[in-house]
Parts: sequence; structure tokens; C-alpha cells
Amino acid sequence: AGYSSMEEIYQDGALVETKDVTRDKTKDTVGARESQFPGGVEGWQKYLARNLKVPDEVVNNVGNFSGGAIVSFAVDKDGTIHDILLIKSALYLIDDVYLDIIKKSPKWLPAQINGTAVKSYKKQPFFLNIQ
Repeated sequence: AGYSSMEEIYQDGALVETKDVTRDKTKDTVGARESQFPGGVEGWQKYLARNLKVPDEVVNNVGNFSGGAIVSFAVDKDGTIHDILLIKSALYLIDDVYLDIIKKSPKWLPAQINGTAVKSYKKQPFFLNIQ
């Protein structure tokens, strides 16, 4: 079994690229499963794309802007999301949008170790480019 992992590439402190660096972890995580969104990585990406709405106020008043934000959160044993924290701000006008999209996420499939559900932690990068 494998899991999805994303690599963030920064240049001069700004996120410039995100790469999928998924690899097979079967050998060193036997009996473990990462928490995941229903539908896996593809389902999570669809959820984010469908629900991420940049307010017109931001688009119309910010001018040219490019920057990344990172939100961390916990997936509890029952799949609920909590402990949502903005680790890196892109722009204060949009930070609440990022926090809200994580907060409104449906339940996840919890991480498991040897068949027992355990709490896990995730980080979600966001990138905003307004021209």
C-alpha cells in the first residue's frame, strides 16, 4: 500500500511548485494506514477545487499578488477534523477562506495502526496567484 505525499518547492520564500512524490511505504509501515479523504487524493483535490472561492473583494482590491499559505489540521479517530491552524499566511484577506474550507470538510477515513484508528495530522498548502 502506498500513500500520497506532496513536495512543496519554494523560491525566495514563495511556493513555486507542488509535486506529487507518492512512493510505496509498505516495507516500513506494515500495519499502518494514513488518514485519507473519502475518494483519496483525487477526491480531496475535487473537494478543494469545488469549494475554494476567492472573494471578489480580494480579486478586485489586491492587484497583482502571488503567495502560498499552509494550514495544518488533525484527523481524529472518528474522522472529524479539528485543531485547524494557519501555519503560513498568504494574505490576511484570504486566510479565513483557507481555514473555512478545511473546517467544513466532511469526515475523513482515520489513520490506522494495526487496525486501530488513531489521531493523525495533515498539512495542506494553498497557492494564490492574482494577476
